[in-house]
Amino acid sequence: MEQHGDRNLQVGEIENFTQNVSVLVMPSQKQESKAVISDALMVDNDLFHLVVVGGCSLQNEVVTVSKEYALTASTVEEVMKELATLSPEAIEVLKTYPALIMDKNKHYGKADASQKAVYGFITDIIELDETVELHFQILNWIPQQTVLGLADSLGIRRASAWNELDDTHWAVKKVKLTEVLKGAGIRAFTMA
Repeated sequence: MEQHGDRNLQVGEIENFTQNVSVLVMPSQKQESKAVISDALMVDNDLFHLVVVGGCSLQNEVVTVSKEYALTASTVEEVMKELATLSPEAIEVLKTYPALIMDKNKHYGKADASQKAVYGFITDIIELDETVELHFQILNWIPQQTVLGLADSLGIRRASAWNELDDTHWAVKKVKLTEVLKGAGIRAFTMA
């Protein structure tokens, strides 16, 4: 028995049936380290994290920085004084800044064409014995050479044969990251 209607088909008996379904699974907001874009997210676009690490896979959405290089060199002085303590309150404030996270330059003073930086948000900061673990959510991948091309606009220190992306560290810069990225034609998330 078959019955046809407007874009419908009713079949009385089916012996074998196969249906392919695509499912997109997103992190649950119950996972605190993964919950990023929610009604409660406050964003401070006046500052941003610059995180440069060596030998880590950014795909894992977690990097580790030695405490020796965390929020020290090239970090805005007021941030160093108020937030480098990594108290629970300081961590909540730090999580409101957008971030650029990347591997160290492959070649001293310049990035390899294959290197990509992450634009996103830090979702959790965990202080360990000698290191700080930064969990983050990826919103966009940006060629690291493009980041270097924006060095002056992003407050990235550099000289003729060296730049800040050659050294492992975690800094906070007083630069409106989303405005700089958008001005360069790069997609950047903003809260309206």
